[in-house]
Amino acid sequence: MFRVLRSTNPFATRSYRLSTRAMPFLASYIESDEVAAMVLDNTLKSGKDYLVVDVRDDDFEGGHIPEAIHIRSSILLDKLDDLVNEYANVPKIVFHCVMSQVRGPKSAQMYKETLSLNGIQTQQQVYVLRGGFRQWQARFKNDPDMIADYRPELWASEFDDASGSGNVDAENPR
Repeated sequence: MFRVLRSTNPFATRSYRLSTRAMPFLASYIESDEVAAMVLDNTLKSGKDYLVVDVRDDDFEGGHIPEAIHIRSSILLDKLDDLVNEYANVPKIVFHCVMSQVRGPKSAQMYKETLSLNGIQTQQQVYVLRGGFRQWQARFKNDPDMIADYRPELWASEFDDASGSGNVDAENPR
């Protein structure tokens, strides 16, 4: 009653088991304002009170949420046990990618199910950042306290497509 999913990374050695009987984890979304409040709250410490996990791959270049840890989605499968063991007691964990439509939600699901498969009982809230980093940088691009290592020139083309519709490929926006 388990199906085994293998990482798309050809060097991955760990298989990931998802129960076909269990109800799939559905990600709860968190708004950028709530994450921003955590980032700006000097009484909260990243890695202890909350954690932001950025799962972008090459599209990580150009800026990130302050104090976020970066684990490429392409290697997340190999890092899940370590991530769970180190951060299972952090009350809130937020996953995101560029738009939080594919990699962010999938990563949150894999994390939550790894908690369960490892028998870890926790009250941790697992979230996905609504709109991903694309929305975050659009909102906070003028606030240096909200984007670390920001390179606006890499995001200028994010909103410039030939049709003017603003549509971009969810996995490779640039």
